[in-house]
Order: sequence, then C-alpha cells, then structure tokens
Amino acid sequence: ERPTLGIGMDEDLNQAITQHIGVQGVAVLRVFPNSGAAAAGLRAAQRDRRGDLIVGDVIVGVDGKLVASPSTMLSLLDEHEVGDRVKLTMVRDGKKLDAAVELQGAQRGSRQ
Repeated sequence: ERPTLGIGMDEDLNQAITQHIGVQGVAVLRVFPNSGAAAAGLRAAQRDRRGDLIVGDVIVGVDGKLVASPSTMLSLLDEHEVGDRVKLTMVRDGKKLDAAVELQGAQRGSRQ
C-alpha cells in the first residue's frame, strides 16, 4: 500500500494554479471524506458562482522538506508507512500554516 494524504491532485492543473498564485507546491483539488487530510482540516479548491476557481490549500512542505510538484510529494510520502503522521506546511489565503496528517493506505498507482 502506498501512504497517502487523502487528497485529489492533478499535475497539469497544479502547474497552472501554482504559477498563477506564484507559489511552488501542490494545490489540493479535493479532500476525500474520512481521510487524514479531512481530519486535519485541509481545504480543497472550489468554484465560485461564476465558475472561477478559488484556490484552497497549497502544500509546500512535508516534514520540513520542500514540495515542488505532485511527483515530489508522492516521493516524500513513499518514505513513510501507512499510519505515520507527517507535518504538512501549506499556504492558505497567502499565509503559511502547519498541519499534522495521518497517512492512510491506497493502491499503488493511485494519485492521492
């Protein structure tokens, strides 16, 4: 099992979002119910009434190591086991904050 946070992300959309806001990291596109990310209060991107994207949390670090892309984050998570707790550093509304997230299991090849 691959350790995951319980979020949805997309490499191409991530690049567009992070370039737009000028922050290098992983944009949280979805937070899965009953996941470690949900328990930690991570916020996903949303659409407003006009359909414009409202950026949620952008993960910029895992346990003090910089996260540049979804693939970087997956590599950092692979250093852990299911059930471990990791410290995420995120940017939310232009401010940095930390959250502890318990990793859950997912099938290899899953992109959460």
